[in-house]
Amino acid sequence: MPARLSLLGPASAAAEAGLPFDRRGCLLAYLTVEGGWVGRERLALLFWPDADETTAKRNLRQLVLRVRRLPLDPPLEATADALRWPVACDVADFRRALAAGDAPAAVDLYGGPLLDGFAVHDVGGFDAWLEGERDRLRLAFLDVGLRHSDALVYSGRYEEA
Repeated sequence: MPARLSLLGPASAAAEAGLPFDRRGCLLAYLTVEGGWVGRERLALLFWPDADETTAKRNLRQLVLRVRRLPLDPPLEATADALRWPVACDVADFRRALAAGDAPAAVDLYGGPLLDGFAVHDVGGFDAWLEGERDRLRLAFLDVGLRHSDALVYSGRYEEA
């Protein structure tokens, strides 16, 4: 799997990069979007909210073993308490452009809803997280897009707006 993922837009791009459409892909997508170390307890609760703590943590350990069998570049990193997958992705680039106030770059980077069409059912709270994250990113895109369009109109660049 390449060291860069495109998660904004059709899920087919992520699938072409090797992101599986199962719990392994859900975990990798979540870690990628979060962009740093994520506590195992948080992951266990996200993926198995109805299970007791022991069962949820055991399930997470098994999921991590299955993910480690994937040809990941870079590899999944793990400590006793947390996981991360330090892969570059368009979501992080989009967020950086927003933070820097670079509206044209942010507009260009937004390729569509986060993992549009990515559906893995019965994965605990992942679906709710994905819908919420899609909404947050879409609203950020709409906001920056409107501001960028207003700036273009103000400067007389009507066709670009």
